[in-house]
Amino acid sequence: MYIDIDHFSRITNKEGFIVSDKFLEEFATALNIYIEEQNQEKEKIFLARLGNDEFGIIIKDQNIDNIIEFTEKLLASIKRSYKIQEKEYFLSATIGIAIFPDNAKTPDELLRLAEIALKRAKEEKGDGSFAFLTKETEKEILERVQIETMLQANMFYIQSKEKTKIIKTGFYLEYQPIYDLKTNQIVSIEALIRWKNPNLGLIPPSRFIPLAEDNRLIIPLGNFIIEEVIKQIISWQEKELNPVPIGINISYIQLQEKSFIKNLKYLIDEYKIDPSLLEFEITENAILKEEELSKKNITGIKRNEN
Repeated sequence: MYIDIDHFSRITNKEGFIVSDKFLEEFATALNIYIEEQNQEKEKIFLARLGNDEFGIIIKDQNIDNIIEFTEKLLASIKRSYKIQEKEYFLSATIGIAIFPDNAKTPDELLRLAEIALKRAKEEKGDGSFAFLTKETEKEILERVQIETMLQANMFYIQSKEKTKIIKTGFYLEYQPIYDLKTNQIVSIEALIRWKNPNLGLIPPSRFIPLAEDNRLIIPLGNFIIEEVIKQIISWQEKELNPVPIGINISYIQLQEKSFIKNLKYLIDEYKIDPSLLEFEITENAILKEEELSKKNITGIKRNEN
């Protein structure tokens, strides 16, 4: 079993390492108490700390029903409030499970696959859940890791500003015109990011955009999109074509970035473009996640357009 405390980083970021270390002690104690209650047979259940907020449990039991019952009771026992230095913190944990020898035949492989099952539990069921490893899960998670790795490498190239390397990333924009049915004229255009990877082929945005948001890689990717749109507008102007406003989808991560308006203003000034030709599409969800900062950045966008 691979156990991860849900959103533990929030305690560390907000309260510091002294409080988070104390919480880890309390959490480990809660795990030990439960295991001692369940460990009626000696050396049947083993507990170890794997990392910062990650723990591992080995159970010598091949009965799936017993493992499910053990896991459900474990999650219930640790999902509670923890009092640290006169403050209460309510946290839960998520668990991934891999079975020997069905899923793996070595300890390292078993641990790795249990972590993969943990990721699936978080994605599909959310906090405070558990999941067993399946072949489909392993395949999908491994592909996700591959996409994440390539995303990180490609964002490095994009941020390096080396044009030849940017081309190799496979990112490009498609432009979808929006017509006025009454006049049959194009009134605006929507810019859509696409990614054709040499190894995986055409990867749909629904696959890589969430991963880019999870790793905050959406920030350099978003800057790349805005700059490419600006370049396209200039290219049309040089060909004496009258450009129409181009819509760009903005992620909630970008909207929460303090430097978002600064970077946008830099690009507008650098390329000397009319800011009214840029339209930003923002979801209600993006505003609600960090309402104050989001509204501040939206105000900044409006000022740049005026």
